[in-house]
Amino acid sequence: MDKLTGKWTAPLVVAALGVVLFLPLLGSYGLWEPTETRVADVARDVLAAPSGAIPLKTLAQRPYWLVVAGFKAIAPTEIGGRLPIALASILALLVCYWAGDGLLRRRGALLGALALATSPAFFLGARQLTSDVGPILAATLAVGGLARAVWPKPGSSFAARLLDLVLGAVGLVLGYFASGAMLGVAVPLTAVGLAALAAGGSIAGWAATLGAAWVAWGVVIWAWRHALPTPGHAAEYSAILAGVPRVGVHSVQLVNVLRQIGFGAFPWVALLPVALARVFAASTSASIADAPASDGGGAIAIAGGESVALPSGGAAAAPAPASRERYGLMVLFSWLAVGYLAATAQAASVGDVAFAALAAVALLAAAFLDEVMDGERASLGLAGLIVALAAATVGHDFFLNPETLAGAHVVDGIKWPSPLVVEPYVMLVLALGWGVIAGLALALKPGRGLLARQGMVLGTVGAALAFTLATTYWIIPEVSKHLSFKNVFAAIQKFGGDNAELGQYRVPSRPWGEKKATDLQSVQQLFDFLGKPARVFVIAGAEELAPIDQWAKSHPTAEGTPSYYVVDDSNVHYLVLSNKLGGKEEDRNPLKRFILKSLPRPPQHEVHADFEGKVELVGYDLPPDLDRGRKFKITLYYKVNAPIGGAYKIFVHFDGSGTRFNADHVPLTGKFPTNYWVPGYYIVDEYEAEADRAVAPAGFYQIYSGLWLGDARLKVTSGPQDGENRVKLGAVRVK
Repeated sequence: MDKLTGKWTAPLVVAALGVVLFLPLLGSYGLWEPTETRVADVARDVLAAPSGAIPLKTLAQRPYWLVVAGFKAIAPTEIGGRLPIALASILALLVCYWAGDGLLRRRGALLGALALATSPAFFLGARQLTSDVGPILAATLAVGGLARAVWPKPGSSFAARLLDLVLGAVGLVLGYFASGAMLGVAVPLTAVGLAALAAGGSIAGWAATLGAAWVAWGVVIWAWRHALPTPGHAAEYSAILAGVPRVGVHSVQLVNVLRQIGFGAFPWVALLPVALARVFAASTSASIADAPASDGGGAIAIAGGESVALPSGGAAAAPAPASRERYGLMVLFSWLAVGYLAATAQAASVGDVAFAALAAVALLAAAFLDEVMDGERASLGLAGLIVALAAATVGHDFFLNPETLAGAHVVDGIKWPSPLVVEPYVMLVLALGWGVIAGLALALKPGRGLLARQGMVLGTVGAALAFTLATTYWIIPEVSKHLSFKNVFAAIQKFGGDNAELGQYRVPSRPWGEKKATDLQSVQQLFDFLGKPARVFVIAGAEELAPIDQWAKSHPTAEGTPSYYVVDDSNVHYLVLSNKLGGKEEDRNPLKRFILKSLPRPPQHEVHADFEGKVELVGYDLPPDLDRGRKFKITLYYKVNAPIGGAYKIFVHFDGSGTRFNADHVPLTGKFPTNYWVPGYYIVDEYEAEADRAVAPAGFYQIYSGLWLGDARLKVTSGPQDGENRVKLGAVRVK
């Protein structure tokens, strides 16, 4: 890796990595609903406005001006909106490297840029409109420029220091517009000033920076108090807080920003505990990697292997390398700490905000790995164990809640598409793989072989790249199929061509696409639209299928044919309905298997129990023997005789000798609640349950079932029952 740390080679490597990760296939998947389309809609409205100006309040936290520029230069499409953000993200990577090069060794700066590029909150945002590249770029530029100017690298010219100061000031201005004055201005000034003070920098440097920070914080506190809503005066947008203060929301949620860091900076966040321990160790002893090499006449070796000639007594003319090393680490630590506290405080007033100090996490982890690669200690086994366990913990969270990875760049989160069941396992395996490699990188003996420490550190980088590529080019496109309208419009074009008439029913936002849809406000309007003689299509929310099907069955056609068909169900959130089927098309209505005019066969076990004359439990299917610890399926058959009224749940009790296990559930997994059941139809309710070994010993169990809502059960008026409105079904053996 040392061959990649040349003065010009390293930034070229960083830029090339950004191009590979951020630019390919940007327009291959649609805008996510509703997160990306909100940004696109604002940009589209700005383009349509006479002035073309973007209100200040729309700038915060979202790169609207980048999207507007892309729409103007290219087109209002996925690629038009995303390309400027991807280019800005590549610039942010270069800025991260530049900032790291001023604080760490060059190899550490390169590793830091690689770590930032492979952090989910960054690389996912680099490819979508819901990006935090603005706050991240601004904060990194501000901290990097100010830190380099306050304590320059040995041999830096006055012009270089002035340029660093100017770039830092530019970062503060950008931060003000992207994150507000508190996160974008006060935090960088405070972080650099505290670090210079703690590391023993020049009095002028830390005094000036801390003085500016105190002024900034004074303005923030004054403006915050005046921005809070008062009786009779509604809150307005505050540029200090980059949002509108909300009434009654002043509770501090310490874990919200921690979640952003934990999921958004994975896998490098797993190195953070040991990296922070290194920061404090470096404050009391010189770093192994930066021990000064002096020839006694004024030449010292500094970060990156460079040598700078100093006049006689050069140690007095510039801070010792070890002191400057401490300064670099303290800048990153104070940036992370102050940024976390400020983001938590700001979120207490305006809601969740983007964590702008993501580069601090990446550079801290990189600084630790950089030292590890040159370490002399035989083993860092305990540190390796901590890192591996941290990675396994976050990987387990990704497995249980995969939306925390796929939505790491979305402040308000996403809903994971339920059909995607393989992807969480892949997330877990990749996370565990990285944890094992990173743990071995610390535990193995120093050396440059593939199975030695330096080889394993490079393997850690490779595993992170594999995690990034799998997420970017496989998991996210699969998620996008269910969170965008792109495949929905593709299905409509396939079935109806370019001129098909289109409607939309209960869609939460206007679909992003070229087709114009008629907005249908009621189910009556929906079926009036479907009643047209020509073939038409309707985009409907999947959760609206129950009331649609209830209306259709309550108003049968004269011919007895279905009044609607589901022609595409590939999107878990949106269905494509049509009034006709063409060619080899089939009805993909998920309810047609479970809502029938007549049963194709009698149940395995007939019961015939009546609930208040509204619904009859005809019978059920269940194997005679159940294995403990293994799932089984129970199927209940109902005949609807009258409207039920409420959204009842189904309970199934397996009562043994002094024990019970349940199979309680919502009918049809929530697709068709009982308040939509139509008289004259049979309902086939399938449910998968398990006889848990911990609560279900082997033996015979009596089965009871019924319907309940709140504290009340639907009364059993005829059929076998136990006097407690539970239908007595039969017995089953658990073995």
